[in-house]
Formats: sequence, C-alpha cells, structure tokens
Amino acid sequence: FDLVCNDKWKQPFTSSVYFLGVLCGSFFSGQLSDRFGRKPVLFVTMAVQTLFTFVQVFSQSWEMFSVLFFIVGLGQISNYVAAFVLEILTATVRVLYVTLGVCLFFAFGYMMLPLLAFFIRDWRSLLLVMSVPGLVYIPLWW
Repeated sequence: FDLVCNDKWKQPFTSSVYFLGVLCGSFFSGQLSDRFGRKPVLFVTMAVQTLFTFVQVFSQSWEMFSVLFFIVGLGQISNYVAAFVLEILTATVRVLYVTLGVCLFFAFGYMMLPLLAFFIRDWRSLLLVMSVPGLVYIPLWW
C-alpha cells in the first residue's frame, strides 16, 4: 500500500488496530463462551479468524486491510481464550491440550512465520498460506 514517507506511521498503527481487536475480543469471548458454550465459540471464532485472514488477501486499501485485521484480532483472542477452558475435555486431557495443543503449537507457529516469510515474499501469498491451516480444524467439530 506504499506505506513510506508521510504514510510510514500507518505501519505500526496497523499492529495497534490488530491489538485493539484482541482487546475487544478478550472482553466478550468469555461471556460468549459462558452463554453459548466453549466449543461453538471456539469453532466460530476459528472460522472468523480463518475467513477474515483469507479476505485480507483481497484488500484494496490500507483502510480495508486494517478493518479486516481488527476482526482477525477479535477472532484470534476469542478462540485462544475458549481453547483454554474447553469443557468437552476431561481434566487430565485438558491440561495436556492446553499446554501442548494451545501454547506449544502457538509458539511453534510464531517461530515458523519468519521462515515462511523468508520464502514467500509476497504478503498476499503469505496471508493465503497462513489462512489455509484453519481449514484443517473443520473436521474436529465431530
């Protein structure tokens, strides 16, 4: 989006918009999970995160990208919070899932991101590659 010179401030502001989405999502995700259950909220927010990351690929402007990034932040924190207290798991399995399934793979994903970005130089292609793994979670509903 040619974010240089006078528009350079938009680069860090985009991250701030994302984290505003994370902040807003953290306020509502617990209440939604208590009302509708953890499993539906987890899968809906994973779908929101995957869908809107995919839609970001087709952003025509920085403003559109930022609004979509806000929504991605909403979905990201909401599925992260719902995954921590998923009530369909027994207590011992829940501990294993939270420590390995959520935290370890979250960290592993962030460690793999620079490697992917090194080989995939186009940001649109990188977003596309980052959104595809969300489709793997669809069969986990059953």
